[in-house]
Parts: sequence; structure tokens; C-alpha cells
Amino acid sequence: MPLAKQSFVRATQADSAALPNLSTRLAKISFGLNYDLQVLGTDRADDQLAVEIAQRRQREPLGFDETRGALVPEKRYEYRRLFFNLDTKAHVASTPGAKRDLSVFLELLRRCGATEVEFSDLVVDLLPWAESLLKLYETAQLGGLVLDQFYAEPRLIGRFSAKTVDNRLDLKALANAPGKLRSLRLGFFYEGLRRSVEARFDGVLSVTSNDEDDLPAFIAEQQKLYLKHATGSE
Repeated sequence: MPLAKQSFVRATQADSAALPNLSTRLAKISFGLNYDLQVLGTDRADDQLAVEIAQRRQREPLGFDETRGALVPEKRYEYRRLFFNLDTKAHVASTPGAKRDLSVFLELLRRCGATEVEFSDLVVDLLPWAESLLKLYETAQLGGLVLDQFYAEPRLIGRFSAKTVDNRLDLKALANAPGKLRSLRLGFFYEGLRRSVEARFDGVLSVTSNDEDDLPAFIAEQQKLYLKHATGSE
């Protein structure tokens, strides 16, 4: 089923007044002898800056040399495209890729003179988030959850993935669960569409829909709801 994802970090000391100059400097970043990033484009609107970059990595896969009849290493570059967004009003940086990719964005910002910007973990309180989601979609059912530091007699301790027998989400019972809630996945039908949303406590949000055209509006709606419940720390 089509999927959309967003990974977030808290971005402190990011100044909206500096965005025009920052956008200009980013546009000048290109591949060099010892530098493997190039900015493909930037887009600035109000308090937000979107950046598209290319990252290259040198690889040495084996190739067959017919003249020598042997396998030989062939040096070449592999490229991938990355997208980032900096919201100076919400103090959040995000990417539709992996959370670790945001370190690349921070490197770019500092290379362009934004040395004061700091990234830190964004933590979301999942129980209030789930409560708000159920107000929007009353028929949402529990698809799964992950509890960490879970302990139960006599000797069960660790990280557990679980779901309920009837797929019902009991927020009161979950609030008293013997462990820390790390992720929640809920599914529901909406206007003939089959949707699901999975929220992790550490700033990663994923949604699915059986209609790919529904994903942009759905991820935008859920991103707003998710960030509403972001806290300062775990």
C-alpha cells in the first residue's frame, strides 16, 4: 500500500530573518574534490525553507574485463536525492527520508554559516496524540504498539510488540501499562479509503492509504496533529 513518511528533529536557534541569505548560500553548494553534496534547488516561503540536494558516494563494484578475462574493481559514483525542510516558526527540521539523513542537512546549514543552529531529538507524547486522532476518526482501531522497558512477573523484561484481540485501543489501560510506549499504529476507513498511521515517540511519522493521491493531504493533516503533541524531552 502506498506510504508516506516524515522524520523530525527539534531545530533551535534558527532565525527566519536569516533565511534569504541562507537560501542564497545554499544554492552555491556544489560537488568538489573533497565534497560530495550538491544543492539542486531551494524554495523559501514565509518561515520555511525547503532544500533538495544530491549526495554522491564512491563505490568500487566488480566488473569483468574481457581483455584480461578477470574481475576488476570499477570506481564510480552512486547518487541519491534528499529533501529537507526547515520551519523556523515551529523550530522543526524534517525529511521524508530516514532520520539519520538530517545530519546531512545540519552539515549543509553549518557550511553556509548557520553555525548557531542546533538539532536535537523531538519527542512526542503518544497517548494525547492517540486521543486527538480518535476524535477525528472514531472508528480507528489498534494495529499494533511497542512497549519498551516492559516488566511483568515473574521474569519478563524488555521490548515488546503487541496488539489487542479485538483491535480496540484502551487509552486508560495503556496509560497504566508497565513500560514506556514507543510507537502506536492505528488503522481505519475514511470515505471509502483504507488508511493507517504509525507514530513513534522519537519523531518519526508514517501513513498509508490505498489511494496514492490521498497521501499528500493525509500526511499533512497527520503531521500537524503529530507536532502538536511534541514535548521538550522524554
